[in-house]
Parts: sequence; C-alpha cells; structure tokens
Amino acid sequence: MVAALFGVRILLVTRLSPNDWNSVALTLALVGFIGAVGTLGLPQAVARQLAHTVATGDRKKLVVNAILLTLPAAAVAGGALFLLAAPLASLLSDPSLTPVLEFFAGYLALTTVSGLIASFFQGNEDVLPNTLFNQVLSPGLALVFLFSFLEEGLGLTGALLAYLLSALATLMGLTAYTLSRRGRPWDRPLDPQRVLSVDYETRTAASLLVFALPLGLVAVAAATVGTADTIVLGVLSPTHTQVVGPYNAVLPMARLVALGGASLGYIMLPVASHLHRVGDMGELRRSYTTITKWILLITLPFFLLFLLLPGPSLGFVYGSALNAPGYGNATVLLQITVLGTFLATLMGPSSAVLIGLGKLRLLLYDTVASALTDVLLSVALVPFLGSEGAAIAFASATALLPILCVVQTHFLEGIHPFHGVLARPLLALSLPVAALFLVASSRGWDPTGWWLPALFALLFVGYFLAIPATRSVEMEDGHLLSVVESYLGRPLPFLRRLGRYFVGRSP
Repeated sequence: MVAALFGVRILLVTRLSPNDWNSVALTLALVGFIGAVGTLGLPQAVARQLAHTVATGDRKKLVVNAILLTLPAAAVAGGALFLLAAPLASLLSDPSLTPVLEFFAGYLALTTVSGLIASFFQGNEDVLPNTLFNQVLSPGLALVFLFSFLEEGLGLTGALLAYLLSALATLMGLTAYTLSRRGRPWDRPLDPQRVLSVDYETRTAASLLVFALPLGLVAVAAATVGTADTIVLGVLSPTHTQVVGPYNAVLPMARLVALGGASLGYIMLPVASHLHRVGDMGELRRSYTTITKWILLITLPFFLLFLLLPGPSLGFVYGSALNAPGYGNATVLLQITVLGTFLATLMGPSSAVLIGLGKLRLLLYDTVASALTDVLLSVALVPFLGSEGAAIAFASATALLPILCVVQTHFLEGIHPFHGVLARPLLALSLPVAALFLVASSRGWDPTGWWLPALFALLFVGYFLAIPATRSVEMEDGHLLSVVESYLGRPLPFLRRLGRYFVGRSP
C-alpha cells in the first residue's frame, strides 16, 4: 500500500504541470477532511458493536442500520463537495479548482461506502478484505490507471479518472466479496466467551448514530492533522495555492519516517490490553520499549537520510520536477516535517498503550489538542512564513499527540519506552553517522543516483547490528518475534537462533 501510494504521488508530481498538481494536492486534503466528517464515526462504531454482538438477528439489524445511515451520509458528503466546489475554489483564489472538486465528489462517496463495508469484517477480527481491497487493490489500481492515462497524454483528466475508477472498482470488488459465500460477516457465529459483557443497543439506527458520534469526533480530529495545514496554506499563503503542490510533495516523504510505527504499532494494542488486564505492568513496560526499539529499524534510516541529505533525497524521488517554481524551499520543508514525524515515532505506539490502559477519554482530549495545534499554528504562521509555517504546524501537531500519550502513561502507570535498550543502539548509530555526514558534506560530498538506496541499506544493517552490539537484546524480543511469525504464517528460524545467541550473552 505504502509503495503504491508513494508511486501515485511521484507520478502526479513529475507528470502533471505544477498548476494541475497544486489543484489535486489541495483537493485531496479537502476530501480527506470532508470524508472524516461524512462518515460520522460509523465504521468504527460498527466494528466495535459487531465485536460485542452474538445473535445473528441483531448482527444483521446492525449492518442494515449502518447501511441506511452511511449511504445518505456518503451522498450528502459527495453532494456537498460538488455543490460547494465553486465557492471553495473562489475562497482559495483558484477558479481552476472547481472541476477538480466536482470530480472528486464521486470519489469521496465511493470511498466512504468502501470504508463501512470493511468495518463489517473488522468487527469479526477479519482484516483480509480491508487489506486486500482498500489497502492493496485501490492504490494499486490507481497507480496502474494513472500511469496508463498519463502515458496517453490525458494529463489532469487522466489523473481524475484514475482516482474515480480505482474507487469504483474497489467498491464493486468489496461488495461482490461481501455478498459471496465467503463473505456475509454478519452470518459468522461468534464465540460468546470471547465477547465482552457489554450490552450495546443495536435495534435502532438512532442508537447506532449516538454511539458513533464521539468516535466520529476522534476521527475528524485525527484527520485534521496533516490536512488543516494544507488547507490553511491554500487559503492564507501570500502565493495561495501555488505552494500547496510543493508542500504536498514533501509530506509523503516525511510520512515514510512513520512507516515503522504503522507496521509494528498495531501489535501493541492487544499486548497492552492483555498485560493490563492481568496486571503485569513490568512486562508491559518492557514490551513497549521492545516494540519501539524495532520500529526504529525502519524509521531511523529514513530520518537520517532525509534530515542530513534532504536535497539528494528529494532529487532521487522527484528528479527534475524540483526545478519547477515553488520547490526552492523543499529541502527545508523536508527537514522540518521529518523532525516532527521522527519525534512521534520515537514515542512508540503510545496511543495503543493508552487505549490498552482503558483511557479512551484521554486519547480523545489528546487528539483534539493535536488538531487544534495544527489549525492554530497554521493560521498564525502561514501568512508570514508560507509553507514553512505549515510545515512547523504539521511537525508540532504530529509530535504532540504521542508526546501527550507518553506523559500520561508515565504518570498513570510509570510506563514509557525510554530505557537503555532503546537509547543505546539509537545513539550508537545516529551520533557517528551524523558526524560523518556533516564532515563529508563540508568537503563537498553530494551523493546522487543509487547512492541513496545503498546508504539506506547500510543504515538499516547498521542499526540491526547495533542492537546486539550494545547488548540490547532481551527475552521480549523473542515474544515480539513470535507475534511476527504468527502474522507471517511461517517461522523465522535464523532470527530465532540469532536471538537466542545474543540473549545468552546479555547480562
């Protein structure tokens, strides 16, 4: 999914004109925010209620109510975007945005319904349909359609068609799968012993909506970070929408720094919930540190490359597109945004730990605080600093949420990830590498081409070796490896033998 989405962004930046890319980038930000509002929190609510509903009749009623609420909500969200296209374009001082916004209205409605259908399976702890259709098929088709249409010279029209057709094909495939014999998640029996004793009301659509609205607020607040700064940049920047495209070309690279957290962070929630339930806070602290340590295996190489070699990194990804007007400060934008995403990743899966401790209300407060930070800083800084102000707002808001979560888990249960087994390999690699890069840069070293992937591989291997070299391997690493093996469906004997060797040599 990440590779396909990144490939889509590269094609858009390099093959569209700067004006067309500005229009698409700003529209994607608006669609992300309106989509979060339009779902009303229903996908999250349905997933939670299905997980606590045993009777087949109640489960079918819940699904029917969700569909009856979501279809009108999707139509309203898409219709609102279509009808407000011209006023929004006028507000953003870019009349050319009108047809782009109108076209994306259909994309918004289709993706809203796809998200709801995936939540039916999520309530049964079945992530395959969401992974297969929403996370693999949709971006994969968008990449294929986009490449084909741009090769035919369709330009902006081809890009819009690629998004719309990929969303339509995804919804059709997901619907067909749901109605097939393998689908129909509401017919799958649940083990009553695995269902929590929570009596959710599922008989009326109104009760489902009331349950969903607080979850929708969290989703809207989360969607605000990374979109509010883009929207404010388009409205208040002295150069208006002409800086949105360059800014949104940098953001996907900054988000690559968070890739490790997205890959391993989901493991922390069930672990934290189980260990909190049995009262083993010591094991929870060690597991938190262990998962954070291995998240840095992917995060740290991206961070060091983008922070210390921003120009070559951008050039490797986007090539000559960086010569277009508006990209002159792209290196500074990349450095600012990666600092925020790295700080967030360094906190580890803190929100998952907070949820595992049962502190959902605190997470809501933290998410709202992060969203307000993004909005307020953007409004304050963009008129004076332009895209640098938006980058500062994004970095601050992105880092604030996990920092607040870590502070709260520390004061509540004394849980945080900052122990020696995390700090030793991190410092052992980053400090000498930073010194070497700075010395080489002062002597005119400017790596280009395939130097960047080679350096990434060296940093990846260097951090992997720094863990045992600094005696930072623990028994919890074996537990994490077992979880990874269960998700992969196959054993990893070499890593297990390597782990046993270094655990035996640890103090």
